[in-house]
Amino acid sequence: MPDSLTIAVSKGRILKDALPLLTHAGIELVDDPATTRKLILDTSVAYVKLVVIRAADVPTFVEYGAADLGIAGKDVLMEYGGHGLYEPLDLNIARCRLMVAGIPGNVPESSSRLRVATKYVATTRRYYAQQGKQVEIIKLYGSMELAPLVGLADVIVDLVDTGNTLRANGLEPLESIAEISSRLIVNKATTHAQFWSQLDSLLAWDAASDEAVAQTVKGILKDVRARGDAAVLEYTHRFDRLQAATVAELEIHPDRLAAALARIPAEERAALAFSAERLRAYHQHQKGESWSYTEADGTLLGQKVTPLDRVGLYVPGGKAAYPSSVLMTAIPAKVAGVGELIMVVPTPDGEVNDLVLAAAQIAQVDHRNDSACR
Repeated sequence: MPDSLTIAVSKGRILKDALPLLTHAGIELVDDPATTRKLILDTSVAYVKLVVIRAADVPTFVEYGAADLGIAGKDVLMEYGGHGLYEPLDLNIARCRLMVAGIPGNVPESSSRLRVATKYVATTRRYYAQQGKQVEIIKLYGSMELAPLVGLADVIVDLVDTGNTLRANGLEPLESIAEISSRLIVNKATTHAQFWSQLDSLLAWDAASDEAVAQTVKGILKDVRARGDAAVLEYTHRFDRLQAATVAELEIHPDRLAAALARIPAEERAALAFSAERLRAYHQHQKGESWSYTEADGTLLGQKVTPLDRVGLYVPGGKAAYPSSVLMTAIPAKVAGVGELIMVVPTPDGEVNDLVLAAAQIAQVDHRNDSACR
């Protein structure tokens, strides 16, 4: 084994999201990062150490050999721009978007010189250069949303997760620059003895976890095919803690959807209706049509677009509300002409969120089942 393996991780959300992944790999922190004053943290694997540093410093530590591995956001790597790093794995954690945002209706005409506030100076310059636009970039380190409000900048370039902070300050997303997630990074010049085999070992949790999930799902599907409704009822009781005597009891009656829509606050009802209408209009424009033409030699060429008879929709459920999942799956299917939509939503302890049911009513879902296995 190597004498030591140092992993550099940025503070905050990425560290929090990365810890379960490290645990999957058999690496757990001995020190509590929230309370310790140590700069190099010990782990349950004697030769593996963790350094928790500023996000912008992670690629520097890895490129210059101060750390063997790093976990950093794609936004940091885009801004860093170094060529001495590999990105062998997208960890799919700390997901968000790098976006241009501003005050609606208050962005200058395209011919005007745009003032952009951001901490992502290099990324922003590249983005606008690719569009052939000249911009004045104002570097800020925080409180980006304030810049357009006080006239410091026309727009900002920043990370957007839920968009709540933008909306709270009267801003809205205008353009998407990149989808962001955290990546595992490695120094291209690493010659550490046994390093690459050790890296394979650390990454093995990913394949092992996927395989374990696949085998579990395969077993459930096989059981449902063999035992039918009895298996569905059993798994629903096991996973959702919902006891039903027959599968018919799992179906959500249309009256419950209508009641949920009437029960939610008026502003939420209006927001769902507005979102549904925008989605419907977008997908109407996107909808493919059948067409054909005959060439001079009599050859008929074209495409025939035929909607599916029936589709199944899975919507996360329980205490959390995911009405957007209903609208963004059901409405495109309806616009495409799908004959029947069957929605399945988990109902832990029998709980179904009213917003999910209200969205199903607005999207005109045909059948609803409160089972994760139906």
